[in-house]
Amino acid sequence: MNKPERDPSGAPCAPDSEGEDAPDSVVNVRMRELTRLVLDGGVPREYSKRPLRLSEADLAGRQLVGAVLADADLSAATLVGANLSGASLPGADLGGADLTRADLTGADLDRCCAHAAVFEDAVLRNASARRADLVASHGARADLSGADLTGAHLEAADLSHARLRGADLTGADCRRAGFEGADLTGARLPTLSLLRGVVWTRETLWPAGVADKVLAVSQEAARGRFRILALPPDRAARVRQ
Repeated sequence: MNKPERDPSGAPCAPDSEGEDAPDSVVNVRMRELTRLVLDGGVPREYSKRPLRLSEADLAGRQLVGAVLADADLSAATLVGANLSGASLPGADLGGADLTRADLTGADLDRCCAHAAVFEDAVLRNASARRADLVASHGARADLSGADLTGAHLEAADLSHARLRGADLTGADCRRAGFEGADLTGARLPTLSLLRGVVWTRETLWPAGVADKVLAVSQEAARGRFRILALPPDRAARVRQ
């Protein structure tokens, strides 16, 4: 016989009204736990060291404004259209999660693992994702204006047509990332060596004074499509605004 799932206090979770074998019972338990602990933006002190386990949970469209989800397991979770503005997610596992059209304005994503996560059309204005793992993430058309991406891992990330106006990418590893049509006006960029392999187009908007430097070390791979080449150390100068 399967043991009943327990909530963070150690007490067995009450079965759903449809019975213990209801197909959505685990998801309902997760939702009750999330509602009880984080919806009002704070985790009770006794649960603060017990990260939530919400892997594969369906949180689409949920109002999670200011939620505290530090170190939470949200891997492969569905957060399409969720409102996570001002949420605290440092160290959270968002690997493979779907955050399409989610609102993460001002959210804390420092050190989170969002490998291959989907942020298409998401809003991350003024969000902090320092040293975050965003490798192979999908951020097409995302709004990252003013975001702090210092030291983030953006290798092979898709940031095509994304808005990165005023974003800070100092020390971010952007190798092989896609910046086709992206708006990087006023952004602080890493060294050219960390932009090796970046793909960009004539529609890409670079910070003032940077476009010519990038073009000089790029090769046209297709009509209007360019790739930044590898550079020797003595030419890997900073290309900040």
